[in-house]
Amino acid sequence: MRVYNQAHEHDCGIDLHVKTMPVCILDASGRILLHRNVRSTPEAFRDVVAPYRQGLVVAVECMFTWYWLRGGLLPQAYVYPATMRSTRDLLRRRLHLVRKRGELLAHIQNTRAQYNLPVFEKRLAYAAHRVDVLEHFPDPSVRTRVEVDVSLIDHDDGPITDLALTIVREAKRHDADAFHRLRSVPGIGKILALTILYEIHDITRFERVQEFASYARLVKS
Repeated sequence: MRVYNQAHEHDCGIDLHVKTMPVCILDASGRILLHRNVRSTPEAFRDVVAPYRQGLVVAVECMFTWYWLRGGLLPQAYVYPATMRSTRDLLRRRLHLVRKRGELLAHIQNTRAQYNLPVFEKRLAYAAHRVDVLEHFPDPSVRTRVEVDVSLIDHDDGPITDLALTIVREAKRHDADAFHRLRSVPGIGKILALTILYEIHDITRFERVQEFASYARLVKS
């Protein structure tokens, strides 16, 4: 893990809240120069640190780790390229829709099992296989429940497809070489290639495989 451990003339710790933020500034010897609660605005922050701007380093936290700065253990965050952030967020929004769509498909399957009805012969993920799905449910109320699911799935299919096409165009503009090299790997399709490209971006930012595994949420906390 890369940590920030350089010594500075002034160390500033901020406990950020919605409306206010306690600000504490220490000198190199650890003496408290300022300890004040100010409004959580850029203007208030600039005003309060103005006398100590020379050699000032600032750590903002929302947990209980403010002491990492003084102890030389403050983890350094990766600065994701600003030009790619909006497309990464668009990819995450598409994933949100895909998950909701999956929940709707699962609800149809669970409803079928709940009423001990015959299994579907075809995969409902495809629109053509959902044409006659309502006929599978003889009870009017149950059929209405499933009709709502099918309607929402049909509605989401369009935006999900359009978002994928948009993100692919952006990927070819941002890093076409990396995108096509990822697609050349057996087992990596279009969406997985986009996910690797935008969520990982630069694999060299992980010094050890353990750090990457942690980033990928594969390590128990």
